[in-house]
Amino acid sequence: MPSRQRHLGPHVTTQPTGHCAEIRIFPSATGTAWQAILATALAPRDRVLVLGSDGAARAWGQIAHQAGLRVELLETSTPKTIARRIGADRFGMLKAVLVVADHVDPHVVRAALDTAFHDALLLVDASTAPAPDLAGAHADIVLTDPRAGLARLAAE
Repeated sequence: MPSRQRHLGPHVTTQPTGHCAEIRIFPSATGTAWQAILATALAPRDRVLVLGSDGAARAWGQIAHQAGLRVELLETSTPKTIARRIGADRFGMLKAVLVVADHVDPHVVRAALDTAFHDALLLVDASTAPAPDLAGAHADIVLTDPRAGLARLAAE
């Protein structure tokens, strides 16, 4: 009986006919942290919305997909499209919105969630330097670089 265990790290798939192999590589610290966060905060088959079209947002979407979540990618992340997509979820099917903070403003996403009276979690990746100002974004979970947090504390 085949194993149902999923391997979330680097994954190599070879085909017996000699075709090219597919290799997936995730940043170790950030990828591992997001795997743990997604596994504990959400249940398998939950629907998540990933905002952005850059490499970090796509990698985060792949991690969520490998964790068994239903992933929807919204590449055009203007405030109007974000509000329209969240407002269209009238039955609360979205359980979380995943944001990379240096590409999409978490404040815009929080405003769209609040306007639509939506209870989806706001998960923010703020691990890039410089760390954005997240005061007032009211994110449910934020992943930051500890060095940026220490630098912010030293500046205060």
